[in-house]
Amino acid sequence: MAELTTETSQRNTHAESSQLCQVCRRNSEVQVPLAELNKELQSLVQTNAVTSETIARICPRCLALFNRAQEQLKSQAEIYGEGDRALPTPLRMDADERFTGRGVTIAFLDSGFYAHEDLTAPVNRIVAYHSIFSAEDDPTFLQTPDVASWHGMMTSVVAAGNGYLSDGLYRGIAPEANVVLVKIGKTGRIPESNIQTGMQWVLENRDKYGIRIVNISAGGDFEQSYLINPLSGLVEEAVRRGITVVCLWEMQVSLLVILSYLPQAPHRVSLSVALMIRTR
Repeated sequence: MAELTTETSQRNTHAESSQLCQVCRRNSEVQVPLAELNKELQSLVQTNAVTSETIARICPRCLALFNRAQEQLKSQAEIYGEGDRALPTPLRMDADERFTGRGVTIAFLDSGFYAHEDLTAPVNRIVAYHSIFSAEDDPTFLQTPDVASWHGMMTSVVAAGNGYLSDGLYRGIAPEANVVLVKIGKTGRIPESNIQTGMQWVLENRDKYGIRIVNISAGGDFEQSYLINPLSGLVEEAVRRGITVVCLWEMQVSLLVILSYLPQAPHRVSLSVALMIRTR
């Protein structure tokens, strides 16, 4: 009887697994064999699937998404001819392209930034730059390459880049949003005291720059209840004042070190790195 139960359970598990799209991991009774697609579309799917396994089938929803992606990429002959092709972020996340961030200012707290042309051309949408390490907020620092600048440049461009350098193809989720860049680190781990200083500056300048969203892609010190954590309290204050706070949640790390601060605060929004950069 036990063997029969185990065998039945295994069959049910296999059946459920066979209904999962290998790309989006959603349940779908209809599955399209990858072998039925043209070779270029097969390559596009396999290149952008967040899995090490060979893709054998995809759901109709993902098929429609990759068909759209192929048409968009074909419109850029130089990019399409490169072989392996990364999907534009809005398309990868199946974002509603009617919402572009127009009229919204997003503040980014990160180790450093660089004035990427996807943020500055044809119109400079960097409305403010602040460094917690300097008495003067000299915007020329954004033109100076620095080892600590790449991460903040990446997060701000993924969110609000307009794709200027790719004729609009590789744009961000909110390509018309304005950005405020707040440098809170140099290299290595960013302590909570730095994050708190940056958040305090954002609150003090919220009305001046019309900041409605804050993105924090930084670490922290140690896990602590939001009831006694000063930074979490500051986040709560930001939410009460109408600011949406988005923080990093690195799901691929040990559960013991998953975000040391903001996830405990009840009103924060958590996004994983995988969600922001790789897939839905």
